[in-house]
Amino acid sequence: MRKLFDYDTIFDIYELKNKNKEDRDRIRQNIRRKWKSYLKELGKGNTDWNGLEKTEQDRFIYYEIRDILIREHTENNTKKRIDSKIQKAMSDSLLEAERLIEAENDRVINVWKRYWKEGDPLWKIKRGYEQFCKDMTDYNNRIPLPTFEEFQIAPLRIYDYVQDLIHSSDDGKYVDISMVNDVLIRIILQVLEEKLNLKIDRALVQKALRYTQSFNSKIADVEQLQFEEFYPEYSEDFEMTKEEFESEVKKLGEYYKYKRMLQNLKPFYNHRDIKKL
Repeated sequence: MRKLFDYDTIFDIYELKNKNKEDRDRIRQNIRRKWKSYLKELGKGNTDWNGLEKTEQDRFIYYEIRDILIREHTENNTKKRIDSKIQKAMSDSLLEAERLIEAENDRVINVWKRYWKEGDPLWKIKRGYEQFCKDMTDYNNRIPLPTFEEFQIAPLRIYDYVQDLIHSSDDGKYVDISMVNDVLIRIILQVLEEKLNLKIDRALVQKALRYTQSFNSKIADVEQLQFEEFYPEYSEDFEMTKEEFESEVKKLGEYYKYKRMLQNLKPFYNHRDIKKL
C-alpha cells in the first residue's frame, strides 16, 4: 500500500496526538510542506515513504521537521522531554553518524579556503579575518590564532597555519604542549574541585580519549580525513557487506562525536553545584 509518510510515528514522537482537529490539520499541512521540499532536495520528487532509505526517513522525522514542530506545535513544558527523546533515539544511529561526518566535512572544506586575496581593500581583509578566526576555532580551538597584523602579511589558509604549528617544533623554541597542559590542568583541577565543587566526569574523559586514541577505521584514513571529506555511501565494489560498512560508518561517527567533545570540553563537567566565591 502506498504510504505518503508516517504520521502516526511523527505524532507519537512529538506528543501531538491529543491536539484538536484544527491543530492536527495545521500540523499535517506543515509536515506536507516540508515533505515536498525534502523530496526535492533528495531528487526523489515522486517517491513515497516506503521508497526512502531508513536513514532518509529518520532524517525527515528527527531533523527536517524538528524545529517547526517543536517551535510551533509543542507545549513549553514538553519541549525538553521531546528534545531529549529525539537525541536518545538518534545517538547511536547511522543517521547521526552521517550527520557528524557531514559536519566534519564542512570543517575540512574550510581548511583549504583563502579568506582574502591580493588587492582586496582593508575592510574585506578584516571581514575575512573575522571569518578565519571563527572557522579556525571551529576546526581546532587549540591552534593559536594569528593577530590581524600577521594575517595581513599573506592570504594563508588554515592548512598553512596548521602545518606551520606542526613544524615549529624543529626551531628549538617549541615546548611540548602536553607538558604545559599537565601542569596547568593539575592546578586548575585542584582549585575547581576543592574550592568550587565542580563535578568533572573523569570516566567520560577517559572513555573519549580511549576511543579516539585506539580508533582504527576500515573505510577511511582518519589522519588524512583532517584535510579531506568522507562520503558514507556504500558501493558493491567495497570488500565488505553493506551491514559491515554501515557498522564502520557508525564507528566513524562515534569517533567524530568524541573528537568534538574533547575539543569543546563542556560534556565533561557539571557546574550546577558551583558555589559562589
